[in-house]
Amino acid sequence: MKKIIGLFVIIFSLFLLVACGNDEPNDSTPTTPLEEQV
Repeated sequence: MKKIIGLFVIIFSLFLLVACGNDEPNDSTPTTPLEEQV
């Protein structure tokens, strides 16, 4: 269980770093990931 929680914390932390780092360019291209999925 501890390993799962640790991985979740690491992934969540990386997600926050990516979200904060891509905050500015994300506004200019908000539909890019949606287009890739479709």
